Amino acid sequence: MPLYQTNGTTARNIESAVVWRQGVVSSSTAYVDLQYSDARTAGYSFFKLVLMGVRIPSKELVMWGLRSAGTTETNGYYGGIFAHGEGGAHLSNISHSASFNNHNFFPLSANRTGTELGVYLGHYTIYISDPIASAITGIPNNGGAFPTVWWQGSHRLSTVLAVNLQGGGVNNRFNSHYGVRFGTHDGSTNLDRCTYILTAYKEGGQY
Repeated sequence: MPLYQTNGTTARNIESAVVWRQGVVSSSTAYVDLQYSDARTAGYSFFKLVLMGVRIPSKELVMWGLRSAGTTETNGYYGGIFAHGEGGAHLSNISHSASFNNHNFFPLSANRTGTELGVYLGHYTIYISDPIASAITGIPNNGGAFPTVWWQGSHRLSTVLAVNLQGGGVNNRFNSHYGVRFGTHDGSTNLDRCTYILTAYKEGGQY
């Protein structure tokens, strides 16, 4: 049954997160797949993915939408990123701020590779919106473009070193509702440390 909060007179349903997937990476890994289509079936459509202790030496950290189990969408990613910090702080500099157009993935580490020196690890909070409400999915021309993703993090990366980074964007192929994959940009197994937890929330109209 739902969790309620009351002042003794009025009770309200508390919007609480449900842990949907979680785990640990502790050895050389190329990617991690996280299914959330089953969460959407259960009425959840907004997700928060927290990555902690990311170590991915000499490789970029990226994320794809999943079309089905094991099948990524590799085109149609649009959005923008910035990264500024120890090695450079001017967001007007194209090397610190950039767009991505019809990209192959969401560039979580802002097109930069891990330079953690073993210990300066990455930490990211990633938000994923993939609505199920008929008011949204019923919009003509495929019900809007999803998933929409935005993120913020800190990591020691090439060029900018210890960094504050942020990004956001959308995939416009209308077919990636199965889940997400995060990992190295080139399929190498350089991701060797990370904890992850995917929590799920309901959107308005699902209570």
